[in-house]
Amino acid sequence: MTALIIIAAITLLIFVLLASSITAELEYDQVFKFKIKYLFFTIAKDPLSPREQKKKKRKAEKKKRREDKKAKKQGKHVAEKKRRSSAAGKTNSPETKESEQPLPSAEKDMNKEKDMTRNRPEEKKQKKKSKITPELIFGIWGKAKPHVKRLFKKIRVTGVYADITVGGEDAAKTAISYGVHCAAVNGLAAFLDGMINFKAEKIDIKADFALEKSEYYAKATVKLRLSTLLHSGIWGAAAVYGELKNITAASEETDGSAPQKAA
Repeated sequence: MTALIIIAAITLLIFVLLASSITAELEYDQVFKFKIKYLFFTIAKDPLSPREQKKKKRKAEKKKRREDKKAKKQGKHVAEKKRRSSAAGKTNSPETKESEQPLPSAEKDMNKEKDMTRNRPEEKKQKKKSKITPELIFGIWGKAKPHVKRLFKKIRVTGVYADITVGGEDAAKTAISYGVHCAAVNGLAAFLDGMINFKAEKIDIKADFALEKSEYYAKATVKLRLSTLLHSGIWGAAAVYGELKNITAASEETDGSAPQKAA
């Protein structure tokens, strides 16, 4: 009975974790602010509060002190001095002079052949790695596209509020700028509505000929379930990996069959 309760509790916990959404609260008021949360935890935040900034500075100072202490204990500065002195001694030693003597021509040829044979497989590997063709890019994009589309469709942007006041010294320029702002904002809203689940509460654009500069204020909340992110990421990565495997196998077959046809 206790085992069943434990299993049920674990499954319930996993379900809650996967069903919960990663939330990003975005705001712009002369400075861009964001806050990324998951459940009751804040993953990232900017700008930090004065208290959090002090904590960050203290952590950085502590880390610096620890590194300085470790460096002193290990005696890095002493080791570097010893290395320099030993390197200077080796350059002046007779052994280095003997090693600097020219080798016979036969030994030189042997060394050259060894270097060539060692470098050949490495050159082949580098050539294989550097083959990035348009076919490869289009193949990868073709496999990843449905998963990326599914991911974008599941993104929910809610609580969108924008207040834009277009201003300027010249009335004609302000009127033109107002028209450009209206076209750009409406176009962006239509594009986002087609790409993701987008809901705008209020988008207000107005012109004020008394203002010297335009003023902007906007905020929105972006949500995405963890299960959707993991599903799209894992299946997308698997599809791309399979496509890469097939393309590399096909390229190896063509490389192997090419010299036979030439013969």
